[in-house]
Amino acid sequence: GGVEYLVGVDISPEKIDKARRLNLYDKFYVADIQDFNPESKFDTLIALEVLHALPASVLAYIESLVKKEGSIVFSLAIPP
Repeated sequence: GGVEYLVGVDISPEKIDKARRLNLYDKFYVADIQDFNPESKFDTLIALEVLHALPASVLAYIESLVKKEGSIVFSLAIPP
Protein backbone atom coordinates (compact mmCIF):
# COMPACT_ATOMS: atom_id res chain seq x y z
CA GLY A 1 0.00 0.00 0.00
CA GLY A 2 0.88 3.59 -0.46
CA VAL A 3 0.90 6.53 1.87
CA GLU A 4 -2.59 7.46 3.05
CA TYR A 5 -1.77 10.58 5.06
CA LEU A 6 1.53 12.49 5.13
CA VAL A 7 2.43 14.92 7.93
CA GLY A 8 5.38 17.31 7.84
CA VAL A 9 7.00 18.60 11.04
CA ASP A 10 9.92 21.00 11.19
CA ILE A 11 11.13 23.67 13.55
CA SER A 12 11.87 25.90 10.56
CA PRO A 13 8.95 27.78 8.96
CA GLU A 14 11.10 28.19 5.83
CA LYS A 15 11.52 24.42 5.46
CA ILE A 16 7.79 23.91 5.97
CA ASP A 17 7.11 26.49 3.22
CA LYS A 18 9.53 24.65 0.91
CA ALA A 19 7.85 21.31 1.66
CA ARG A 20 4.38 22.82 1.13
CA ARG A 21 5.34 23.72 -2.45
CA LEU A 22 5.90 20.01 -3.19
CA ASN A 23 2.17 19.30 -2.80
CA LEU A 24 2.89 15.94 -1.15
CA TYR A 25 1.79 16.55 2.42
CA ASP A 26 -1.67 16.54 3.96
CA LYS A 27 -0.79 18.58 7.06
CA PHE A 28 2.14 20.62 8.42
CA TYR A 29 3.34 21.60 11.87
CA VAL A 30 6.01 24.17 12.68
CA ALA A 31 7.29 22.68 15.93
CA ASP A 32 10.27 21.32 17.76
CA ILE A 33 9.86 17.55 17.61
CA GLN A 34 10.13 17.40 21.41
CA ASP A 35 7.02 19.60 21.66
CA PHE A 36 5.06 17.78 18.95
CA ASN A 37 2.14 15.79 20.38
CA PRO A 38 0.11 14.15 17.61
CA GLU A 39 -3.38 12.82 18.27
CA SER A 40 -2.31 9.31 17.29
CA LYS A 41 0.90 7.41 16.68
CA PHE A 42 2.43 7.05 13.23
CA ASP A 43 2.94 3.89 11.18
CA THR A 44 6.23 5.28 9.88
CA LEU A 45 8.35 8.26 10.87
CA ILE A 46 11.02 9.53 8.48
CA ALA A 47 13.61 11.97 9.83
CA LEU A 48 15.64 13.57 7.06
CA GLU A 49 19.09 14.98 7.72
CA VAL A 50 18.61 15.49 11.46
CA LEU A 51 20.19 12.46 13.12
CA HIS A 52 23.53 14.21 13.71
CA ALA A 53 21.81 16.96 15.74
CA LEU A 54 19.56 14.88 17.98
CA PRO A 55 20.44 13.92 21.56
CA ALA A 56 19.55 10.43 22.79
CA SER A 57 16.57 11.74 24.76
CA VAL A 58 14.99 13.03 21.55
CA LEU A 59 15.58 9.70 19.81
CA ALA A 60 13.63 7.99 22.60
CA TYR A 61 10.82 10.53 22.21
CA ILE A 62 10.72 9.95 18.44
CA GLU A 63 10.37 6.24 19.12
CA SER A 64 7.31 6.99 21.29
CA LEU A 65 5.59 8.68 18.33
CA VAL A 66 5.52 5.45 16.30
CA LYS A 67 3.17 2.49 16.64
CA LYS A 68 4.59 -0.67 18.21
CA GLU A 69 5.01 -2.42 14.85
CA GLY A 70 5.90 0.82 13.07
CA SER A 71 9.12 1.96 11.42
CA ILE A 72 11.56 4.81 11.88
CA VAL A 73 13.83 5.84 9.01
CA PHE A 74 16.73 8.26 9.45
CA SER A 75 18.84 9.81 6.73
CA LEU A 76 22.15 11.61 7.05
CA ALA A 77 23.24 14.63 5.08
CA ILE A 78 26.08 13.92 2.69
CA PRO A 79 28.71 16.66 2.89
CA PRO A 80 29.59 18.31 -0.44
